[in-house]
Amino acid sequence: MKTTVSILFAIVILYATTSFSQSTQLFAEIGNLKLVNGSKIENCVIGYRTFGKLNNDSSNAIIFPTWFEGTTNEVGRLIQKYTFLDTTKYFIIAIDALGNGVSSSPSNYNVYKIKSFPEITIRDMVNSQYVLLQNILN
Repeated sequence: MKTTVSILFAIVILYATTSFSQSTQLFAEIGNLKLVNGSKIENCVIGYRTFGKLNNDSSNAIIFPTWFEGTTNEVGRLIQKYTFLDTTKYFIIAIDALGNGVSSSPSNYNVYKIKSFPEITIRDMVNSQYVLLQNILN
């Protein structure tokens, strides 16, 4: 009985460390991001998390952008709680949108208020995610 409990405990610990170790908040510095309106975000930072394992030909990747006021932390909780995306089959890249408080945002852009955060559009959010995928995660 003691051996069975020890084995079950080891399995639970192994599963928990595998699941949670892949949902660590990561940041990518993508440089100066030119915006649709002609201005730029200097030293733009994009937050992201990954879940699962990328296969050899990279055909199992799924991009999961955050919703309005959502973060990748919340995406991770949804994936782990409801398992609607199979992280043993797919590699999920959850990306924090510009302006959500994790990626470059008015709340963290320039703490000394030398420059204000420029107006951004959804196209700018998509462009920042494209830069992340092409230049950092490629």
